[in-house]
Amino acid sequence: YLWFTIPLVSILALTIAEQFLFPHLNTSGRRIFILVFFASFLVSPVLDMKEILDAGRADYEMADQLNRKNIKGPFASNLSYADGFVMLTRIAWFTKNPWYCHTLNNFSTEQILADARRYGVPYYYYFYDGSGDDYQLREPDGTLLPEVTGGSIPGIKVFYIGN
Repeated sequence: YLWFTIPLVSILALTIAEQFLFPHLNTSGRRIFILVFFASFLVSPVLDMKEILDAGRADYEMADQLNRKNIKGPFASNLSYADGFVMLTRIAWFTKNPWYCHTLNNFSTEQILADARRYGVPYYYYFYDGSGDDYQLREPDGTLLPEVTGGSIPGIKVFYIGN
């Protein structure tokens, strides 16, 4: 829609300016008008870019810490596609690790782990905000699964689930 209207408005406005405004302006006045006119179309995109300037920085930093800890391989997560799409997509991209996702929030941790093992997914990322840093992941028989970061990355615990 915008890609059609912006050129159309530009042509229309400059045609009107050429007939009614430019006869009253000298050459430098015309150039200034044209510069301001086209620069006015940049205001909205620049403001939009300002809003998203640091979007994803925290995800990049988390992924960087995962890379430095050499955590490589596919991962599943406690966040579903519905809850964590943007963050988990960024982390998967920055770490170059495939993300095995479950689409809805109606799966238990036990079901997610069983599916992850069936597809050869070695890591389970547990994300938390605030409390949750004491979370422990257990096998159905009660055996603790190892947390591989030692709790050194705030907001995430990474468990090795095998394969």
